[in-house]
Amino acid sequence: MWRSIFIALGVFLCLLGAEFLACDHLVLRGTIREPERNSTTMTVSYPGAEQPAQRKIYVPKDWMPWTLLASGVVVLMYSVRPRV
Repeated sequence: MWRSIFIALGVFLCLLGAEFLACDHLVLRGTIREPERNSTTMTVSYPGAEQPAQRKIYVPKDWMPWTLLASGVVVLMYSVRPRV
């Protein structure tokens, strides 16, 4: 069981490092807020009429992709090594 957890962790770290190598920044989108509805007024809502979602831009550091890839490979090599 522990072996499969470490294999999954190593694959996740490798994929995350490869993703950081491929992209310059990540745009994180928050939840879309629904407009408040009053029982006294009825308005027609159009698809573009909702409030825009809050967006955050995350720029990974230069060392992050290579560190994540290397640590993922080390975890994978340790977890799939043959038992002696």
